[in-house]
Amino acid sequence: MKKIIFTLLVSLFAISAVRAIPFEEARRRSLFLTDKMAYELNLNIAQYNDAYEINLDYFLSLRTARDADGYLLQRRNDDMRYILYSWQYERFRASKYLFHPVTWRAGIWYYPIYVHYHADKFFYPHPKIYWSYRGGHNVRRNNRSYYANRRPVWNGGLREPGKNHKPERPKPHVTPKPEKRPKPQNRPKPVTRPKPGNGQPERKPNVERRPKVERQKGNTYRMGYNHESSTRATVNY
Repeated sequence: MKKIIFTLLVSLFAISAVRAIPFEEARRRSLFLTDKMAYELNLNIAQYNDAYEINLDYFLSLRTARDADGYLLQRRNDDMRYILYSWQYERFRASKYLFHPVTWRAGIWYYPIYVHYHADKFFYPHPKIYWSYRGGHNVRRNNRSYYANRRPVWNGGLREPGKNHKPERPKPHVTPKPEKRPKPQNRPKPVTRPKPGNGQPERKPNVERRPKVERQKGNTYRMGYNHESSTRATVNY
């Protein structure tokens, strides 16, 4: 009976135990993850250094598959809350590949961040403490986080240096409306003849008029006749 119990315990330990992440691999993974956090959350230089330390300590602390989802993950995200502003932390939580950066899958550590970014893609240089920090700031002293009072004054982030405001959120994609057909060019309007009675004089057709004949006043002459005044006397010589 004792052998059976011992065998079951060994089997359970073998299932739950996984290989620890070597230091060099943990440092590379932490750098890649922190670089993408700095880009998406618009971290400033101080936040960039502290986020790298927090990520490195988290990766170095992983021993079993449960560590990726348990207390170590909660402690890591609590430390992130200390160094991030509220609007940054909201984005941090909304991005699952940043908030939950590693899982144990098919016998290896799986990093979802590489699904969204190419492995050779980096936005910023190494943080200053990349070559010197070896871990240890995740240890609680008197149940107090090392990053409790390390949120820096906001003077702009790495994406927008010198600007004193958070970056704008990307606008949702809007399907462009179909282009309207071009209107036909201005065509000459048809000439409309004015109708009578609308205030304009009616035009009459041109008709050749005969010239007026002026009549002579006084004696009237007809062909073959000579009329003289009846009052005048005729004298024969």
